[in-house]
Amino acid sequence: MRNYLAAVFLFLTLSSAWGQRMDPTRAARMLRRPHAEAQFIIKFREAAVAPDADSVLPYSGGGVRELRRIGDGEFHLLQTETGGQEVLASLSEHPEIEYIEPNYVISVNKTANDPYFGQQWGPKKAEAEAAWDYATGTRQTVVAVIDTGVDFNHPDLAANIWAAPRPFTFNGAAGVVSCPAGSRGVNAITSTCVPMDDNGHGTHCAGIIGAAGNNGSGVAGVSWTASILPVKFLNSKGSGLLSDALRAIDSVVQIKKQFGAEANVRVISASWGFAGSSISLESAIAAANTADILFVAAAGNTAANNDTRSSFPANSTQPNVMSVAATDQADALASFSNYGLKVHLGAPGVSIASTYLDGQYAMLSGTSMATPMVAGAAALLLSTCTANTAALRQHLLASVDAVPGLAGKTETGGRLNIYKAIRRCATPSATLSATPSSRTIQAGQATAYSLLPGGGGGVTGSGTIAITGAPAGVTASVAGPVTLDTAVNVNVTTTGATAAGTYNLTATLTASTYKATVTLTMIVQAVPLFTFTATAPAAAIKAGTSGTVAVAITRAAGFTGAVVVTPQTLPAGITAAPLTIASGQTTGSLIVN
Repeated sequence: MRNYLAAVFLFLTLSSAWGQRMDPTRAARMLRRPHAEAQFIIKFREAAVAPDADSVLPYSGGGVRELRRIGDGEFHLLQTETGGQEVLASLSEHPEIEYIEPNYVISVNKTANDPYFGQQWGPKKAEAEAAWDYATGTRQTVVAVIDTGVDFNHPDLAANIWAAPRPFTFNGAAGVVSCPAGSRGVNAITSTCVPMDDNGHGTHCAGIIGAAGNNGSGVAGVSWTASILPVKFLNSKGSGLLSDALRAIDSVVQIKKQFGAEANVRVISASWGFAGSSISLESAIAAANTADILFVAAAGNTAANNDTRSSFPANSTQPNVMSVAATDQADALASFSNYGLKVHLGAPGVSIASTYLDGQYAMLSGTSMATPMVAGAAALLLSTCTANTAALRQHLLASVDAVPGLAGKTETGGRLNIYKAIRRCATPSATLSATPSSRTIQAGQATAYSLLPGGGGGVTGSGTIAITGAPAGVTASVAGPVTLDTAVNVNVTTTGATAAGTYNLTATLTASTYKATVTLTMIVQAVPLFTFTATAPAAAIKAGTSGTVAVAITRAAGFTGAVVVTPQTLPAGITAAPLTIASGQTTGSLIVN
C-alpha cells in the first residue's frame, strides 16, 4: 500500500460527527457523569424512516431491549443490554442517528435545611410588599413547578393548585396516559396523574411562588393568588433521569395545548440541574419557548463560575431562559451559589421560609429557593400586565437593584426587585435594546444589528424605528415592520471608500407617544491591500517526493507591490520555502518537500 502525505494551507476542513465513530475520549467523558445504566437518548435524522429496535441492533452489541419515543418530541429512549464506552461509540456510527447522549441523572439544587423561624426576609428584600399594592396574583396564569412534586393538600397551597377542568392526556414512559378531571398535575416517573411530593423540595419551591397570602396563617407566596401545576420527575432522594425531565417539560407543553386559557402555563420553575449540557434538554426548552413559556432555572450550588464550567439547564442559550443566583440578607452572593456572566440575576436564596411536607413549614437555602422567587415574580407581573415571554423576561432583568455583591458576578449585576418590575410593566413606556450593540466590519462590507423594541403598561402593537448618525456613504435601514416585543434587524451597508474609524448610530423607537433609544457602534476597518486564496487548498503528495500548492493574490486599493507567502504550522518532516509573488503577478506555487 502506498503512503501519502497531505499538505494543508490556510484552510480548515470540517466533517460531520454523525454517522462516524465517536472519539473514545469523548465517549468516556460523557459516561463519567451520573446516568441510568445502559440507557441512551437518541435523535434520528429527519430524513430517516420511522426507526425500530432492529435498526440499531447491529450497533448496540446485539442487546437492544427497548426503543420508544419520549413524549411528543423528536427524541427516543434506547435501553440496551449493556452500556459503556464501546456501546456508546458504536451507536454513534449508526447512519441515521443524528445525536446520542446517556440518560443523565439530574438532581435538585438544595444545600441546607435550617430551623424554621417564620421569617420571610426574601420577599421583603425584593420589595414584594410594595408590589402587592399593585397586584396580588391571579389564577388565570399557571406556573409549572417541575420538581419532586408538590404536597397539593398542604393547607397553605391547596387553594392555589391547578386542577384539570376536564380529562386530559400526556405521553408517559409506556404510551399515552389519560388523566381524569380534577387531576392536580403529572408524575413523569410513574406515568400517573398524581404528582405528590415525597421529598419536600418541590413543596418548598411551590410555597415561595404561591403560598396563599393574607389568609392569617403560614407564609405568603410572592403571588398570593396563583395557579400552580405540579409536575414530578425527581424522586424521594431528589434525583431523576434526563428522559423523565424531557417527559415533564413535554407534558407541560401538551397540557397548555389541550386546555388553552384553562391552563395558560406561562412560567416553568426549574430548581435543579447538572454539570455539562444536553442537546435533548435544550430542544425541550426551545419547545417551551415556542409555547410562550418562561423557563426559570437555578444557577447551581457548587460556588462555580458558570462561564467556565457549564451548569444545565441554567446555561441554556434559549431566549426564554432566566438563570438565577442566590443572595443573602446583606445582598451578597451566597457562599454556595454559582455565578458568572451567563447567570442573569440574583434573588434571595438563604434561609428562606416556605411550605413543606405534611402541612409543615421549613427554612431552606439554595439557588433552588432563589429560582421560585423569580418565577413567582413573573407570575405576579402577568396578573396585571400583558407581556409575551421576551417582554416578561426584559421587565424582570431591567428592574433589578444593582448591588456590589453581584457586580461582575451576573449579567445584570443586580438582585430581583419585584416592585420595580411591576411598575415597569404597569407604567406606559417604550424600551429598545440591541444584541450586540457593537459590530466590526471592513469598508465595503455590510452588517446587521438585532433590536428588541418593547413597551410597558399597555403600550403594545407596532411602532417605528429611525436610524440617525450614519456618516456619508453608509446606509442604515430597518428590515420589515416594527412590532413590540419582536426582534427586528437594522441592516447597515458601507462602500469601499468609507473611511476607517468608529461611528455611533442612534436607533430611536417611537411607540404611541413614547420613545426609547439605543446606541449602535460600528467599527470600520480599512480594506486590506490584498487577499490571499489557495486555489488547490489540499494536495496529495507521495512520501519522499515534492509537490505544489497553487496560490492566488487579489490586490486592492491601488496596491501594486510584491507579496510574500510564508507557510506556517507544517507537520514534522514537511518543509516549504516562502513564495514571493512579484509586482504584476497574481499567482504562484508553493513547493512542498
